[in-house]
Amino acid sequence: MSKNEPLNQDELEGNPYLGNIWGWKISFIGLFVISIFALLAMYLTRQNKLNPPKEKTPIELKSDSLTIDSLKIK
Repeated sequence: MSKNEPLNQDELEGNPYLGNIWGWKISFIGLFVISIFALLAMYLTRQNKLNPPKEKTPIELKSDSLTIDSLKIK
């Protein structure tokens, strides 16, 4: 194949290939969305460290009287 031969049907019909015109725009939009979520996560983390919950209620665990016989050593 030589350099002067068309590579696809559009070039055969005389339409020049314009390239991927949306690729860089989608990349910047994705970067913007990721940056917004990262900043939101950092803000919420900082707010939680500055204003922790005031009352910490301990979790009460009730011990069950059930035992498993197969785990006992005889």
